[in-house]
Amino acid sequence: MTWFLDFDRTIFDTDRFIRYVHTNHFRSHGLGEGAIGKIWNEQVESGKLKFFPGELTSFLYQDALKFFKRYPGKCVIMTYDNLALQKAKIKSSFFEVIMPEPEVLYTLQQRKGHFLENILKRFTMPYRFVDDSVDELSLVGESCMGVEIYEMRRDGKVGGIDYPTLKSFDDLP
Repeated sequence: MTWFLDFDRTIFDTDRFIRYVHTNHFRSHGLGEGAIGKIWNEQVESGKLKFFPGELTSFLYQDALKFFKRYPGKCVIMTYDNLALQKAKIKSSFFEVIMPEPEVLYTLQQRKGHFLENILKRFTMPYRFVDDSVDELSLVGESCMGVEIYEMRRDGKVGGIDYPTLKSFDDLP
């Protein structure tokens, strides 16, 4: 069994992280999340924005940590865009929390469905995918036959009708 887990807003509290960085590291108010991500990515690349080992551990959802411990070696993190920033966030948040650290797939600019379609056979069946983005869920559903798909709604909003909706990993059977 392999669980493919989106990083931002699925296992990592991205909204709280954004507020934290604004307060403690680098202000970029008035910009959309995409623009902020690109600026912060450049700041990480240049060494102007750094996170200490373990500094971001508190941004991992507690139910996600329990899930990683429940399925050791069976969880794969998938993340999109802003490579330097994503690597820094993951390295800082997982520092000595889950050993060994979970595998991470950085899809760069490629959508998760297309990326996963090309590498799926590397992993153990059955395949399960959890993400908060309806677009990513739909593309995985179209591109990767046989993948069980779940929509994560940490924001309390009602999920779509195409896939089972989770408010946390505790909702899984």
